[in-house]
Amino acid sequence: MSEKQVYQQKLLLEITQYFAESSALEATIPRVLKDLCSAVEAGSARIVLNDGDGFYYGMEHELLPVADKVVLEHVMRYGQIPLRGADLLPETMMFKQMTALPLVVKNQPLGILWLGFEKSGQIDETDQGFIAILAGKAALAIANAQAYEALHASRRRLEAILTSIEDAVVMIDGDRRIQVFNPAAETLFSTSAHDALGKPIDSVVQHSALLQLMDEKDLKGARVSVEVGAKTFQPLLSEVMDDDNVSMGRVLILADVSHLRRLNENMTLFLQTVSHDLRSPLTAAKGFVDMLAMVGELNEKQTRMQDKILTSITDMTNLVEKVLDAGRLDPEMGAYELRRDLCDPAKVVQKVVSTMTPSAQKKAITLKGDVDADVPLMNVDEMMLERALWNLVENAIKYTPEKGEVTVKAAVKNNTLELSVQDNGLGIPEDKIGAIFDKGSRVRREEHKAIRGSGLGLFIVRNVARQHGGEATVHSEEGKGSVFSIAIPISGENVIGASS
Repeated sequence: MSEKQVYQQKLLLEITQYFAESSALEATIPRVLKDLCSAVEAGSARIVLNDGDGFYYGMEHELLPVADKVVLEHVMRYGQIPLRGADLLPETMMFKQMTALPLVVKNQPLGILWLGFEKSGQIDETDQGFIAILAGKAALAIANAQAYEALHASRRRLEAILTSIEDAVVMIDGDRRIQVFNPAAETLFSTSAHDALGKPIDSVVQHSALLQLMDEKDLKGARVSVEVGAKTFQPLLSEVMDDDNVSMGRVLILADVSHLRRLNENMTLFLQTVSHDLRSPLTAAKGFVDMLAMVGELNEKQTRMQDKILTSITDMTNLVEKVLDAGRLDPEMGAYELRRDLCDPAKVVQKVVSTMTPSAQKKAITLKGDVDADVPLMNVDEMMLERALWNLVENAIKYTPEKGEVTVKAAVKNNTLELSVQDNGLGIPEDKIGAIFDKGSRVRREEHKAIRGSGLGLFIVRNVARQHGGEATVHSEEGKGSVFSIAIPISGENVIGASS
């Protein structure tokens, strides 16, 4: 090995150490370029990055920025420039030869390294190999520094967001130890981040509902609210995944919805008050309309008008009942207690089908009931179960075209009573199904313009099911129809003989 090769190998070791000791490119790269110029007797060594930034050592010239741009564009278009004449550069720069290499890491071009020589024939193959190795090390150092800066900038942005956000944010790792605890969480749980980080969440968050939520397997379960102190929070729990889609833990965000709950309570109270006040005049109006025929015989036109008035009164009465039911069953209000008693689901199906048949006949819809023989008697709130099923059938009739079919079924599946309503109506778009049971939710489409609704029926259905420890679900396909189901476990308090 020649003396030059020994010297260059020594330089490569020193340069490797430079990069290992510091990620600050402003300090290491100029030093590396100085050593490079010394090793190959170059007049100038320059690193030019794609974003226009760069690092330089050697001769100063006002046209060097112009040369940087020309060489960068040439290398990006045609690749490496082997040792050649300096015809690419402005003549006034006095370089006789030049060479340039792309700086590439994982097939991603970062920029170039180029050198200018004031004399011809100064470098050989050994020098070119040395330059290539050094270019590779510089490229890797630049890539690492850029990645570090991007990570650091991302961390700063995240810290700024976590600091400024009003929601409490708590993240735990796979061992349930706290990794993120923002200022809002510090205030909420009266614990500093310094004391919380690294600790098991159970030792910091003394709230059974939140701890239970952190262990939930189904992160897409029912949205709930939790009380912490005097405030109400809407929790959002998400799995945190790494680049390989492996779980790193969970993050809990607690949004303060106390003011929204107060608004909801005030609105519900207002609607309940108005609805109660409407009951009496509606009952009186229906009574007087029914007695019109007693005053004198009605002609055909008057009879039609009487029917329309009665229909409107019935619709208004149903709306009043829905508003009252929605208020009673709203889990945020928590005011309703089930009136459990002996109930025959078969009779509930029969009654709802019988009650809704006239509405179905107006659209020539076939409405039928289908009850399996093994459906048992239950210990449930019959009135609420009937109203839930009535709401499902009413919706099915509304959204099923004329001469369609609606089937009400009762069956036992996996020790669960399943009441379902199947139609061959318009169906529900897939992106709307997730919120279909929310209060006030309605599917807005052109075909529905003439269909009136309160957006409360399915909200009532879901809460009747949940009050009985069950759930409401829907399977739907646009253009083919829907199947809405109420599943109630045949266990616990729902079983005859169980204590309420």
